[in-house]
Amino acid sequence: VTAAREAQRPSESGRYELRVSCDDEHCVRSGITDIARMSCDVSFGDGHSLDIGPWVGEVARLQGVVFERICESSIDGTAYCILRVVGVTRRELQFARDTGVDSLIIKLKACGVYPNTLIERESTV
Repeated sequence: VTAAREAQRPSESGRYELRVSCDDEHCVRSGITDIARMSCDVSFGDGHSLDIGPWVGEVARLQGVVFERICESSIDGTAYCILRVVGVTRRELQFARDTGVDSLIIKLKACGVYPNTLIERESTV
């Protein structure tokens, strides 16, 4: 989990923390660090997707991530939320962009993949 920082660009739900569950600690640490750095320049929010292909290379099974707001709150008048980050294959990333992240999440749940990022899994679409 990464913490909301002042330099971060808020989402439509306010400042956010990133939450990820993954079967490869090294991959999640480097990936979440890169995403957290990007959040100083780009605002991520519920239903957004991110192509991570340039970071991981063509041979990596997971080529993107999708973001899902899992809770939100307000502290001293400032909005906060937690965004779940789920790693996805190239086909799943395209599916999410064509039909919406919510549609992909339904498929991931049906296949027993959600909410975990499993590095070596097959595509669900």
